[in-house]
Amino acid sequence: MTSATRRTVKIGLLFCAPAILGLLCLTLYPVLASFHWSFCDYRVLLPPKFIGGGNYAHLVHDDIFWTSLWNTVYFAAFSIPLGIVVAFLLALLLNQKVRGQALYRTCFYVPSVVPLVASSVLWIWLFNPQSGPINDLLRHLGIASPPGWFSDPAWSKPAIILWSVWGVGGAMIIFLAGLQD
Repeated sequence: MTSATRRTVKIGLLFCAPAILGLLCLTLYPVLASFHWSFCDYRVLLPPKFIGGGNYAHLVHDDIFWTSLWNTVYFAAFSIPLGIVVAFLLALLLNQKVRGQALYRTCFYVPSVVPLVASSVLWIWLFNPQSGPINDLLRHLGIASPPGWFSDPAWSKPAIILWSVWGVGGAMIIFLAGLQD
């Protein structure tokens, strides 16, 4: 290795050092510490006491764990493929040459950059069982008792999946760039 190559490598490492330190301090250490603490009985005011796999044995017999695991699998199984399909279909639509194309692209991208709190408030209003526009529309279509979206366990997961699909603008942009390449 020549001295110029070594100098280039050192400069490259110097520029990468903040990212590497951030990765080590903010990702690797918390993951390793969490793994260690998962084998301990840890109270905030007392030092951790090693108990082996006791926490995992307790977890296997916990009904709430299995419910939350099922909810996570259900959400991932529906929201990920649906989000990819919707983002790709939107990219296909926005790849067409039409008047106002920039406006359409902006309208479909904006939901992905709306802050989480603002979009939460918006979706709670949209899915309000008494006065939300979605249930009003369903009543006008003849459905006498529309669902209580976030209060009914059977309907809360689909509502949250719809909410997650609403923010597919980032993936849409990636697909659109791929289509135009």
